[in-house]
Amino acid sequence: MQAYVALITSQGIQFQNNFYTCPKAIREQWFNQTSPYYMVEIPVNYERDRLFLFLDSGEKLLTTKVHSNKLSQTELEMYFTKLNQLKLEIRTIKHEKS
Repeated sequence: MQAYVALITSQGIQFQNNFYTCPKAIREQWFNQTSPYYMVEIPVNYERDRLFLFLDSGEKLLTTKVHSNKLSQTELEMYFTKLNQLKLEIRTIKHEKS
């Protein structure tokens, strides 16, 4: 596998005109502008349409492609609306458990 670099943005982990995510990035809110990961370049490997992140801790994470730059503004807005709904559901579940 060849090593590359991706960028953490508000829309996801950007690599070659596509955006990716992973559970850890969502859980730790990497895409939030106040995150220490926001707008940080991160080493990645790309093989057969799979993107792996390599963290300083030595952790290797498999990502999921969420969208490409080819989406319309309406599609992007729907995606982020659904993402925010999921975040709200997670917070509600966590609050109910405590």
